[in-house]
Amino acid sequence: MNLSHGRLNGCDLSGAELYNAKFNNACLEGTSLVNADLTGADFRGASLGASDFSRAVLRDVRMAGANLLGADFGGADLTGARDITQQQMQQARTDGCTILPNGSRGPYLRFSGAEKPNVNRGRGRT
Repeated sequence: MNLSHGRLNGCDLSGAELYNAKFNNACLEGTSLVNADLTGADFRGASLGASDFSRAVLRDVRMAGANLLGADFGGADLTGARDITQQQMQQARTDGCTILPNGSRGPYLRFSGAEKPNVNRGRGRT
């Protein structure tokens, strides 16, 4: 599904299954994506301020340049999320149930490096 450049402000997409959806440069401010499965979605350049991603699955998403100011990732699974900066993570809300990009549990701590995905994820030990 391609929603690039779309305006979905304040929409309720709770529980939606939007695997590999494209939200490039889309505006989803204040949108509810509670319990949504967004595995592999592309949010590059999207405006996600004050959106609710509580308990959402965001595995392997791309977030380069996305505005995450006030976005709620409480209980969300961000495993393998790419292109998220330390600044973006500091602007978002996480909690002890959030799974951060590197696979560790939150909340996100400044300078922890948890915004970087674990490159060995899914590989066997050598």
